[in-house]
Amino acid sequence: MLHLLSKKMYQQLDEELQAILSNEPNPLKRMTATVSKVRSALQNLKEYLSKHPFATDTEEIHFFKNIKPKFYAKQIYHIELYKIEDAKPYGTVETIREYYEEELNIIRRFFRQNQFLYEYYRNEMVELDNLYFKRTATIQNILLPEVPELHPEFSTSCDYLFSKFIAYELLQTYLVKAINRIDPANITLPDTKEEQLPLKWTGEQVNLIELIYGIYYTGQLNHGNVEVKDIIEVIETIFQVKLKSPYHTFGNIRRRKCISPTAYLDKMREAILQRIEEDLEYKPNRGIALRNKPE
Repeated sequence: MLHLLSKKMYQQLDEELQAILSNEPNPLKRMTATVSKVRSALQNLKEYLSKHPFATDTEEIHFFKNIKPKFYAKQIYHIELYKIEDAKPYGTVETIREYYEEELNIIRRFFRQNQFLYEYYRNEMVELDNLYFKRTATIQNILLPEVPELHPEFSTSCDYLFSKFIAYELLQTYLVKAINRIDPANITLPDTKEEQLPLKWTGEQVNLIELIYGIYYTGQLNHGNVEVKDIIEVIETIFQVKLKSPYHTFGNIRRRKCISPTAYLDKMREAILQRIEEDLEYKPNRGIALRNKPE
């Protein structure tokens, strides 16, 4: 129940944040609004847990290792992003590029300073989960150089640090892209039409947007630690298409009444299953072998 509820809450939070980012031009108001939404979602999770305690240690570990950090990372990311952009100096392209590179170095230094735990996070290790993600466990502070005051009922030794890892990876991606945007010398662009990517999306845009959200909500990229807008930008580049109002379009997808909200993905599934059936019919011996393959 907690897994399904948190997944639904996270999807709702993400949609609300995307709406704020799309409609609020003022950076301070944008940051304030996003942080407010995240804090509200975290408070709802906290209240739910106060009424529905964890049934097992495994459930508790999963929540503080995987669920809460995804929510909290949103708050850290938007606060840090605002600070970075607010402090950005005026000046030449070179000045701004150096500023972004220094911010990038700060993030990389943070990863190095927490190398053991960062590798634990990146490699999805589990050996010390009982120590890091149970509220009753204690750990030497020397291993946690930057942990805020913990709430005993809603925090563990490492959930904040994992949240920060997620947020800083998103910031790292943002800074790399910002450097590329202001310094065209770092980007390799095709000089002629012959050198452009050979693939171009010629289907309906709504289908591509459905595919993008399918990739996003199943966490296929960067262990799920990626923003929808980043996937949109990559897809637009790969398929040479400019998507119009992707967030609004996804809202329309959700409100489909007469057909499935995942009509295009359903069509893809049917096409793949049909091809598999055709292959089995065309190669009957192969089909028998597959069906009789031992478990």
